[in-house]
Amino acid sequence: MTQPLHIGFDAKRAFFNQTGLGHYSRNLLQALAQHYPNNHYHLYSPKAPNSSTEPYLTQPPFVAHYPTGWIDKMFPSLWRSVMLGSQLAMDGVQLFHGLSGELPFDILESKVRSVVTIHDLIFLDYPELYPAFDRKIYRTKSSMACERADRIIAISEQTKRAIIKHFGTRESKIDVVYQSCNPIYLQPTTPAQQATVKNKYQLPEQYLLYVGSIAERKQTLQLVEAFKLVNDHGVKLVLVGNGGDYLHKVKQYVSANKLTDRVLFLNNIPTEDLPSIYSQALAFVYPSLMEGFGIPIIEALHSGTPVVTIGGGCLQEAAGPGAVYLPDSNPNNLAEAMGKLLSSTDLRQELTAAGHAHVQQFTPKTFADGVMQVYRKVLV
Repeated sequence: MTQPLHIGFDAKRAFFNQTGLGHYSRNLLQALAQHYPNNHYHLYSPKAPNSSTEPYLTQPPFVAHYPTGWIDKMFPSLWRSVMLGSQLAMDGVQLFHGLSGELPFDILESKVRSVVTIHDLIFLDYPELYPAFDRKIYRTKSSMACERADRIIAISEQTKRAIIKHFGTRESKIDVVYQSCNPIYLQPTTPAQQATVKNKYQLPEQYLLYVGSIAERKQTLQLVEAFKLVNDHGVKLVLVGNGGDYLHKVKQYVSANKLTDRVLFLNNIPTEDLPSIYSQALAFVYPSLMEGFGIPIIEALHSGTPVVTIGGGCLQEAAGPGAVYLPDSNPNNLAEAMGKLLSSTDLRQELTAAGHAHVQQFTPKTFADGVMQVYRKVLV
């Protein structure tokens, strides 16, 4: 029998982040625990999670670690970023996985082998979307992690190309491992579940759906502008996501253009309700300018919902043959694509079937297997 491995993880975002980086971390940890339960998974976080937050992550095969010394407790962020390597070595960790684009600064001195996941380098490809200070911090952390890691996991071919372009990393050091979404999307929703969720959120009879942050790079405003041009007034648009000033801007446009009765805003939706929201939509529309991968597309395809998105990048890697593709988010082209799907039941069914076959490569099992293969490369 193979000896169990002791693998460490940066668990800060697994415990506290409810967006993409947190979902990636939790989905991977769940998949590894399910398919490789004999290993020991050490989770390092600057503080303990709420008792109600991801309680399974504090139970076997997971072992949670927090700062213990008075200096570490006083400066938990410093402990996580600068001094964690020595802690890993003392705990007998054989390999450390930085789940969100960074590694402890002392990882080389610790002699612990390491893997880092790079999600995207959007801050370098679209610097105008980020404050200068944030860009500098992100670049420092990610470039140093890519240099020091034994291997790099890129979540898409697009991200792999960006790492090579911006950091000059040799291609042979990078493995592309596609992620999965929450396993809840792999189970079909029942009519009773759908009816309950429909009533709970007063969902329209027929609607197009967007799920994600309401942010400039997601081009949600262009989506609403395009929806205004769609002639079928029996269909509504449901936008699920949180946002700041940009969300206010989108809502102002909706109000100014008398779309209030056609556009429904939802936020803070519990994960267990989302599959029913996806599965009752006529189509999922995701005109994002740039992503690392595009998990909402995977969620839609697993839910049996066809997709409209931008072609040519990682979104096409995610959607495969399950989508109608656009060259950009021009509202006229986007409106035409939405209208095309709305007017053809046959096309929607064709895309749904093709998307279902394609999305089978994005499951917890394939995710865990792919990551474990990378670990084995490092530990040989």
